Amino acid sequence: MKQALHIFRKDSWHLRYVIAALLAWTTLFAIDSARTPGAFYIESSMTFVIGQLSNWVFPVLWWYLVARVCHAEALPGDRQFWLTRPYGRASLGIAKALFVLVYIVVPFAGAQLFALLVRGLPLLPNLPGLLWEQVIIGAVWIVPAFVIASLTQSLVQFIPSVLLIPVIYGVGTVGNSVTQMDRTALLSGRPFDWIRLSLAIAVAVVVSAVAARMQFASRRTGRSRVVALCGVLAVVVCLASVPWQTAFAIQQWVDPVPQHGLAATLQRPIISAPRTPQMLGQLQFHFDVSGLDPSTPLACHAGELGIRRPGAAEWRSGIRTIQGATELTSARNGCTLWTVLAPLVVEFGDQPLDVRATLYVTVFGDLQSTTIELGSARTVEHAGLCDISRVRGRKPERQATVAACVSAFRLPATLVEFATPGEGSDRFGPRSYSPFPAELWMRPLLAMTRTFAANVDRFDVQTWPVAGHAVLHTSLDNVRLSDFEVRLGR
Repeated sequence: MKQALHIFRKDSWHLRYVIAALLAWTTLFAIDSARTPGAFYIESSMTFVIGQLSNWVFPVLWWYLVARVCHAEALPGDRQFWLTRPYGRASLGIAKALFVLVYIVVPFAGAQLFALLVRGLPLLPNLPGLLWEQVIIGAVWIVPAFVIASLTQSLVQFIPSVLLIPVIYGVGTVGNSVTQMDRTALLSGRPFDWIRLSLAIAVAVVVSAVAARMQFASRRTGRSRVVALCGVLAVVVCLASVPWQTAFAIQQWVDPVPQHGLAATLQRPIISAPRTPQMLGQLQFHFDVSGLDPSTPLACHAGELGIRRPGAAEWRSGIRTIQGATELTSARNGCTLWTVLAPLVVEFGDQPLDVRATLYVTVFGDLQSTTIELGSARTVEHAGLCDISRVRGRKPERQATVAACVSAFRLPATLVEFATPGEGSDRFGPRSYSPFPAELWMRPLLAMTRTFAANVDRFDVQTWPVAGHAVLHTSLDNVRLSDFEVRLGR
């Protein structure tokens, strides 16, 4: 341990200027992150710049610092002067890990903790999110860079290699959209993206640990690089090959719907349904959802159809009905989805068919309403710390009233609505259904905000927590696809 501390002190002095720059930016980031959402909304120039730059400055500084500290005693090669010193490889690995912990992980966690406490959010309920955020940051940005640095001899080799991290994510995402067959399916699957991302991160961490262990234990650079390359391919496969139907099945296993009487019914076409020119060439399918209170909110994600001629043994399946984004509705209104099936309409348009359908929905729970008054911030379950304040801009005409609910490390997996008499309401659907307490965000505080033109002094925060996810099956016999086709004048 004494040798590891010696190496740590040597690296700290050698990289003192880079460390000072990183700590200075971390301090600026901490002060900026603690600003109120109201000030962020009205006086957004400097805050917006710092927030956006942090998404790039932190990774660049982290990568550069990790590369420099690892390359101070580069593992690849056989001509490094440190090999003649009595350095134990265990001490070397501990020193480098301690360097990353002291100068990267702890200051960034401290900056997020500072913003959390200054903004007034309670520490204990948000402590799991703070810790999990550091795990995610380390798994995505630090660990891969550390392994790449241990497999390279200089920045000339490190920089092209580390740039593979965003490239891998881009390739995996594009590959996922290709395997989904259409872009709208990818859009519908966004609330469930945490599943494929978590799988990819887990694979990357395991492979990185194996490669780093091989490199520090035996310095077999060739074999370690092969293992790392296999890990890259495995991550791309994880990002590209997990269909959203599989992700939904996993999500359903995590959050099943407790009601057993939930069912969907595919309705016959309604002749009087409104049509617009933009809907021409599409088929419209409406599902009634039963087994719930009529006012229960629903998120209709997508549907799939199978068709066959009456009496035929085989179904033509895999026909996807989708809106291109998750639709928020209620059990009273059901789900209405669209798709483009022009070739099938031409082939089967006026022939009687049997149709079976699968509907993917998220069900929300009971309504909880909390009134927030001017000057009295309150913590609202499933929404965060909510308040309403007067915000004065640099010009008198820019005065406004801002209602905001601030949460730490992730937006709540809850349906939230801001309602004010005479001002209407704004509804915020869940961005992600992840059960983890944090997501990959640089800024620790995330806000849902609404700005009122009038001097409103109170508003209601209405929340519906997620009750579960369900896959509903239904069928309809002796119908024609042409009956579902959108036409003007019908």
